[in-house]
Order: sequence, then C-alpha cells, then structure tokens
Amino acid sequence: MVNDDDTYCNDERPPNPLKDATLASTLLFDWAWPLLKLGSARPLEEADLPQVHPHDSSAYNRSYIDRIWKQCQQERKSLARGLLQDFFQTTIKCQFLLAMNSAARIGQAVALGLLMEQFSSSPSLSTEGNNNYSTNKNNGYIWSGVMVFCGLIAFLTKQRLYFEMHRKGLQLRVGIIAKLYEKTLILSSITTTAAASSL
Repeated sequence: MVNDDDTYCNDERPPNPLKDATLASTLLFDWAWPLLKLGSARPLEEADLPQVHPHDSSAYNRSYIDRIWKQCQQERKSLARGLLQDFFQTTIKCQFLLAMNSAARIGQAVALGLLMEQFSSSPSLSTEGNNNYSTNKNNGYIWSGVMVFCGLIAFLTKQRLYFEMHRKGLQLRVGIIAKLYEKTLILSSITTTAAASSL
C-alpha cells in the first residue's frame, strides 16, 4: 500500500469537493451537486471543473504502480498477483459495503415473506380473532418498515459500492498506462542515445 500524498494537482481550478466531503455527503453524493447545478444552468467550461483528486492523478497512480512493481520484484512474484493482492487490501471498505448490501437484500426478502403472512390469516368474528387481527396489522406495519429500511440501505450501499470499485479500477488503469508511457519514453531515449553514439 502507498501512503497518501497531496502534492499533486495544484491547479488554479476549484478544489476537489470529494477530498473534504463528509460521510453523509459521500453516501448521498451531495459533493457533486454544486457542479451538477452549475451544469444545469449553463454549459460547463474547463475552468469550472475542479482539481483532480490527488489519488486520481496520473502522477500519483504511476508512483503507486511503481511501488507495487518494486515490491513484487523483491518478493519474486508477478505483477498480476501483486495487483490482485493490493486490490483486496485497499477495497476492504467496499467489501464491507457489499456485505451490508447483501444483508439488506436478504432482510428485505425475509421481511416481504413475513409481511405476506400477515395477509394470509383472515380474522374471525370472535374477540380473540379481533385481537389477532390487530396484532397482524401492527406486525404488518413493522415488516413494512423493515422492508423500507433495508431498501434504503441497499440503495445507498449499492451506489457507493459501484462508485468506489469503478474508481479503483480506473486508478489502476491510469497508473499502468502512465507507467507504460514512462517506460516507452525511457526506451525511446535509450535508443536515440545509442543511435547517436554509433554515428
């Protein structure tokens, strides 16, 4: 894993809103609302776009991939294995969100089954039947509330999970492309120097 480094992306653009976003803002994607609101009012210009997040910049991710590659060389393992190991280590939060999403979906299905059971029993005309009907009615409200609560958790965790996983994939992609480009420039420079020295 790589330590945080905020030395990248020092532009004249507005600061990245995700960098200092609160937990509620990240879950509800409220950090993106000012830019979306501005875009709905007029066409966006380049100066309106915020700075790239430090962890999304090509310089940071190139350095990140380089450190993984050097660690793989020291441990004598393939880069693919190193990337896979890093992926699981850095997506623990996403794994937790996936567990919450799965639990919420299961809870929603269970609550739906229990809610349907409340409609399957018809009340009789006796006093005991009226009491059972009142109990079933209250239980129906409870299981309906559980369904809504589980649905809310499933919705929020699903959106956040997709964003985090997609972002992590793009970070690895940017880092690998930047590293390949750096290697290409080095090889090109070596070839040019060798050609010039042979003249």
